[in-house]
Amino acid sequence: MSYIWIDNQSVTGTGEPYQVRAPWSGELLVDFNQASSTQIDAAIASSERAFPGYAQTPLYQRCDWLLKLVELLANASEELAKLIAQEAAKPIRDARGEVFRAIATFRLAAEETVRSGDGEYLNLDRTAAAHGRSAIVKHFPRGVILGITPFNFPLNLVAHKVAPALAAGCTIVLKPAPQTPLTALRLAELVAKAGFPPGVLQVIPCDGKTIEPFVSDPRIKFVSFTGSALVGWKLRKLADVPVALELGGNGAVLIDETADLEFAVKRCLIGAYSYAGQVCISVQRIFVVETRYQEFIKRFKDAVNTLQLGNPLDERSDFACLISEAAAIRVEEWIAEAKAGGASILVRGNRVGNRLGQSLLIDVPHNCRLAQEEVFGPVCWVAPVSDWKAGINAIEDSKYGLQAGYFTTDLKRVLAAFEQLHVGGLIAGDIPTFREDSYPYGGVKLSGSGREGVRFAMQEMMELRTLVLPAQ
Repeated sequence: MSYIWIDNQSVTGTGEPYQVRAPWSGELLVDFNQASSTQIDAAIASSERAFPGYAQTPLYQRCDWLLKLVELLANASEELAKLIAQEAAKPIRDARGEVFRAIATFRLAAEETVRSGDGEYLNLDRTAAAHGRSAIVKHFPRGVILGITPFNFPLNLVAHKVAPALAAGCTIVLKPAPQTPLTALRLAELVAKAGFPPGVLQVIPCDGKTIEPFVSDPRIKFVSFTGSALVGWKLRKLADVPVALELGGNGAVLIDETADLEFAVKRCLIGAYSYAGQVCISVQRIFVVETRYQEFIKRFKDAVNTLQLGNPLDERSDFACLISEAAAIRVEEWIAEAKAGGASILVRGNRVGNRLGQSLLIDVPHNCRLAQEEVFGPVCWVAPVSDWKAGINAIEDSKYGLQAGYFTTDLKRVLAAFEQLHVGGLIAGDIPTFREDSYPYGGVKLSGSGREGVRFAMQEMMELRTLVLPAQ
């Protein structure tokens, strides 16, 4: 198998040599050449040629192809889960969950396809100047989409670029993360097998420097990026077209005196340490009203100590290694910085290479990176707050605004928090790590712009046109 996908064919890359290794074992998975600038140019040209015909494809045909893809993904679900576990070091249980979500995402896209052609009729007879006139408003696909995805959800985050593009009638050139190209390439094979024409989906594994000049390519009509804030905002400056940015966060949870503490502990454990914290909506900050703080700390510390770091293919593993040793070293340095500033470490995770155990801290200083930035590792910290209002203020004290969680039984407090918090999503009674693939998902402040969620992503990938009809 070659490792570039252009025109529904696997081709050999002519760019820089690259190796994909399993993060857990170090096993060499593939040794290949990435896509060159010439091949990326050819992929965009192919997608541009394919766009007019694909945009005119009947809605029912697009829907049928997507439903066939759902069937193929379901049949290949265990294969895909093992591939994700291998190349991304995601525990197999979580990998299966990711495949399930990706299948649901493509099913949602099939459903939205048949609605995407619906327009709106407007009666303009509201002023004397428009007497007798009316209008039709309708969405049309923009053209070629450039999708750029990270390593941590190599199937479902790819699905959130590919599925809405296919449903909207756009063609898409996808650059997967260098660490995890294999899942995206397997998806491309299934897309072709489902019946989608050549040029509709291209997959071009390459590094950031190689793809960067193409962000401003006039043939690209929309850019959808998921990744770091540093890279995302840079790309937005380069692009001359609309850009959707799904960036990082500094996920926070508030637990007030009305909360079910046992449930909150269980959910925060999942939110903070699943996939070794390598999730943009991972729980990093936990604020607990002081009347429940000591009880929560005791329960949560005991629960954190039960977690098992292990081989991602082992059904018993709660989490595995980080994506690289450099990532593990950085997290370790941030913990040391917090400790030097006065933090206490209740649970310390030892590091061997890229394997870093779980850590839990309290008394974290406000000015350290662990408090201010996205750690993307198996660590979180807990702090007491005087009351729920102080907790809302603590969550808000961040330059990021992706999602937040609030454990309470008081609906009035939830509504007040919803009005005050500058976040893309507030999850009542649960952790910020919750995401359902149909709702509008994205952040504010430094966490991004635009929204994912199939219907909402489709709207961003389409342009609104108005036809004004003559007076009758």
